[in-house]
Amino acid sequence: MKNSNRDLQYVGSFSTLQTEGSSKLINYATHCSPIQQDLYNRLLKGINAYDKNIVYAMNSTKKKRIQSAHKKAQNLLNIWKQELTILKSNSLFAELFPNSNITSGMLKDTETLPNFRNTLTFKDLGITKEDIINKFLSAGLLPSNFATL
Repeated sequence: MKNSNRDLQYVGSFSTLQTEGSSKLINYATHCSPIQQDLYNRLLKGINAYDKNIVYAMNSTKKKRIQSAHKKAQNLLNIWKQELTILKSNSLFAELFPNSNITSGMLKDTETLPNFRNTLTFKDLGITKEDIINKFLSAGLLPSNFATL
């Protein structure tokens, strides 16, 4: 079996998996080295990417650095998800209601809200792991030599 469960990493709590199904399973079996995977997980999951014993042994400066990078990454992803949602919804409304005043008003307003949390999944928006890595690279959250690590 090529795509076995060992290639999937669960995101969220067990009860979420039961109620929302397997859409919360993300395929991490891409072509990333362990160092690349660690850097990616650090940004995506923050301090939760590490075992409790490892976190306990970390010094406070490293913990703060990880938490700071995680927060920046989450804010970046949230704004990006909002931008994609706005683009998709605007194109839908423009196609369905091209002559509506409400549609023309919506198309003008493309502002994102930093305090609004976009809860759509990456899968729903068609975002792949490679897209996320490229976004992190363009924002400077991953090192420029990430591809060679």
